[in-house]
Formats: sequence, structure tokens, C-alpha cells
Amino acid sequence: MSLENLEDELIKTNPEEMLSTNELIDSIQLYDATVEIIGFVDGIDSPKIVGSNQQFKIFKFYISNGMGRRVQVIIHLDGVQARVPKIAAFNNGNVPFELLIRSNSIITNLGKYEPTTNFIENPITIKFTEIFNTTQRISLDGYIKTNFAEIHDPKLNKKIGCGAITDGMYKLEVHILEFSKIEYIKLNINKGNKVQIIGLIQSSGKKKLYLY
Repeated sequence: MSLENLEDELIKTNPEEMLSTNELIDSIQLYDATVEIIGFVDGIDSPKIVGSNQQFKIFKFYISNGMGRRVQVIIHLDGVQARVPKIAAFNNGNVPFELLIRSNSIITNLGKYEPTTNFIENPITIKFTEIFNTTQRISLDGYIKTNFAEIHDPKLNKKIGCGAITDGMYKLEVHILEFSKIEYIKLNINKGNKVQIIGLIQSSGKKKLYLY
């Protein structure tokens, strides 16, 4: 589909219907240099100098399909292929690959998009021991290990809620992106209380559960 036809389709079609599906994203093969994804930007990191000799300057942003998949996109500013992230701890997407923008890659701005719902898939119920095996929206039962408090997230440039839950053996850090300290206090949740958490697992050095 040409760029002109794609833009025409966007005008005539519900934008949500054009977003890449979970099935399409999950079917992407590593090192495929012909990847095409349609999504919306849901996060941007400022450019950074990296490398053992500080020889590379990179820029990262993240594409979401609004259905539970988040892809990290890397642009080497001194220079799209699907590849294994070189350092998994720095992959803030929730799929096992990242996209590398090359000189022949094309990024098309299809306009502004406001998702009407963050996730349309139903959560799957899992145990703490299954966290490392899923990239879907999940439902998890646990107990408050560290009560939630406001922290500043530098990537989102906003205050979020941060706490932790446990099953008695494992601990999971949880971030609530839309957090109200006042409303949380009203819930009278204390350490040790049982809770059910629904959200999306992301890996950034250690597993975290993000609530959208």
C-alpha cells in the first residue's frame, strides 16, 4: 500500500482498525529487515551516548498497538530490522525484539491518535512463577509488600504510583500510571492486604507490572 493510499485509508477508516494486531506483531521473525508495523507512539526517551567508548548516540521511542504489545524502536543518530536487544535490561518494550531504524527505513506520521481504550484484550490469570513467560495483559493475585506512593517517572515526566506485591516468596514491583494519592488513601490499603492487580508486564532490568 502506498503512502497516499494509507493516508486516505486512515481518513476513511476507524484508526483502531489499522493498528497492527497482536498476532501480526507476535509473528515477526528476528532479523527480518522488512518489518512493517502500524501503531502509536506511547513513549520517547531523550537521545543518549552509549557504548564502551561512548561512541554511539542513540534515540529510543516506543510503539504500542493499544492491545498489549509495546515495541522498542532504536535510531542510531550517527548512522528496520527486528533484532534481539543487545542488553535485555534496557528493553522497555514487552516483546522479545526491538526495531532498528536504518538508512532505508521509512517512518510515516499518520496524524494524531487518541486511543479510546488502552487494552481491548481480556487479562489472563497467572501465578508469580509464570510472569517471565508472558507479554499479555495479566491478572495477578498477591499481597501488598510495599505500600504505594507517588514517585516521579523521568521517562513519562509525570508522577506515578509505585509499590510492590508478593505471593510470600516472590516480589513484583508495580507502577500505576494514573495514580491519585488521595484516592489510594481512601481505599485504606495496608501492607499484607490481598489485592488483585491487572496490567501489563514490562522488563527493564527486572520485571515490573504497569497498570494503564
